[in-house]
Amino acid sequence: MCARSIVRRLAGRSLPALAAVSIIAPSLCAQARNGARTPKANVDWYSVVVHDTLRGDQLLARPTDIARLPDGRYLVVDQSEKNLKLYDRSGVLASVLGRAGGGPGEFLSLASGGWVGGRPFGFDRATNSVKWYSPALKYEAATAIDMQDRPQPYRVVALPRERFLECAFAMGREGQRLVALRGKDGKVVASMFPLSASIARPSVAQYTVTLCDSRDGVVFAALSGGDSVHAFAEDGALLASAPLLLDGRPVKSFASLVDANGGSPRLKDGGWVQHGMQMAIRVTAMRDGYVAVQVITFDAVKGVDVVEGGRVSVLRLRDRRLTALGTIPLEAGLFNATDRGAFLLRWLGRGAERVEVSELIIRRAP
Repeated sequence: MCARSIVRRLAGRSLPALAAVSIIAPSLCAQARNGARTPKANVDWYSVVVHDTLRGDQLLARPTDIARLPDGRYLVVDQSEKNLKLYDRSGVLASVLGRAGGGPGEFLSLASGGWVGGRPFGFDRATNSVKWYSPALKYEAATAIDMQDRPQPYRVVALPRERFLECAFAMGREGQRLVALRGKDGKVVASMFPLSASIARPSVAQYTVTLCDSRDGVVFAALSGGDSVHAFAEDGALLASAPLLLDGRPVKSFASLVDANGGSPRLKDGGWVQHGMQMAIRVTAMRDGYVAVQVITFDAVKGVDVVEGGRVSVLRLRDRRLTALGTIPLEAGLFNATDRGAFLLRWLGRGAERVEVSELIIRRAP
């Protein structure tokens, strides 16, 4: 791992909180490009296929989202640099949208973003607004998010047909809905995933965020530090729930660890109960009812790194039943959905200026 990357990982971090996520990962060798789709891992029921290598003279420090455009370009949301990086079809950095700041087209806390209706956007968590750019990559306007008695969004996820999914912080009242679906007109179509009493208490809520994604009319949701995964219809109705499993074993919830420690997240020696726990940090909905939940070992000193990989628990919704299928070890981090699966990102070599783009594909149920 390069020294510059280490500095970015540790600077300004609230150590126990998941909301500060750093993204750095090592790699052993580069993969050939030129459109080759060489399987890096090929087991019975899934495969990982390499697509491109992104490169440029600006550090890609802390990505939160990646989208491949119809013309072959890539858009990457860089939380640390507070900008949107657009790479051309050869993988070279071509344009940078936005920068740190509070002015037009600037971001105080860039949390997520994407490409919707031919336009790039970024969600500024500090101002609770979506900032839009034109197809010509010029800043257009900011749209404030009306929370309508819901907790503040942690991420805003782009969906087909110019819709959005909002995944909230868990800091709110019991019963408040943590996930909201907005239509093209910006109005809330449905809300779901009510906040439970065990999570709403301050000792748990301040370290908990909602992880959510949607595909083919199904919304999948989980909590960082949670022990289960849920599937909802787009009207908000619960379809199914299942425990979050790794290699067939259920993970422990952060709330249960707090309870076992007398209601406090701090240990008597000054440490944190979540140190070393298996924590969900990403949910990606894929085709055919599959959902991938990235889980990583939480480090209360260094935080969590999405791109460092960890393991992915794969579940599938069929006939209103959510079933855990298996666990996939990954060297790279799990990102947004593709037509066939989900993007993976990892760093190549010792520097942080080259990033490999791969795709996790679920071939069949194991």
